Amino acid sequence: MEQAVRKRDAEATRQSIFQAARTAFSHASYDQVTLREIAGMAEVDVALVVRYFGSKEELFAGVITLSGPQPTPPEDHSLYGEWMVRRMLQPEPHKDITHLLALHHSVTNPRAAEIIREVMRARFIEPMSRYIGGPDGELRAALLLSALAGFAMMRWVVELGPATTTEREKLVQFLAPAIQGYID
Repeated sequence: MEQAVRKRDAEATRQSIFQAARTAFSHASYDQVTLREIAGMAEVDVALVVRYFGSKEELFAGVITLSGPQPTPPEDHSLYGEWMVRRMLQPEPHKDITHLLALHHSVTNPRAAEIIREVMRARFIEPMSRYIGGPDGELRAALLLSALAGFAMMRWVVELGPATTTEREKLVQFLAPAIQGYID
């Protein structure tokens, strides 16, 4: 009996591995997830995981990084708070919280926390600090990220009552000025 030969598709294999990592890190802590587990979920050899992603650290960094290009904030800084809150609340029904779950499960591991800090600094703190400007730009960017991450965690992971059930426009009304305060 002839065995079916699986067609090689590097991008499909890479995506399969990445999706397996997203699933693994969103269900277990950094300590508990292994490259062998990810490879098994993706139905590939561990060597392919290493070939495509280098290490568990690099895979974890990819999972906690929001995908896609970073959006360009409004040129008029006075519009940032409302722009950001509306952006966070869209598209509500299909919100992907994988990165939040990975953070939630893994933040107590010192290596995972270090990776989280590195990713947040490169992807948010540094660009936001430049956007805000001034001598306290980095501090304000860090506080802004903390506020946004806290709201996201309470709304989509913890599903904290009013943070989850309140209508979108009312959330914008309350949150936008608070977020804007970090910019101003």
